[in-house]
Amino acid sequence: MAEHIQESLSQFLDNLKRKNSEKKEILLVLNKVLNKNIQKHICGIRFYKKSLIIKVDNNLWGYQLNLLMPQILKLLQEKGIEKIKIKVSE
Repeated sequence: MAEHIQESLSQFLDNLKRKNSEKKEILLVLNKVLNKNIQKHICGIRFYKKSLIIKVDNNLWGYQLNLLMPQILKLLQEKGIEKIKIKVSE
């Protein structure tokens, strides 16, 4: 039984490392595509299933980000992201 637990834990940690690596790759793509002005107004980024949720501080920057959405999504589809949602912080 101890071997089974060790194997499960090992698989869990390997999966966690892989997910963190994928997230870093996605953030690198965003840093390349988005200019510094837009980056300043991003309050948070969340990954949920195959979606990327980007939170911005006001509607203006949400609109600016929305204009770039096709370009961003095209690059991120290679990384497994199928959908991007933009939310405005309250």
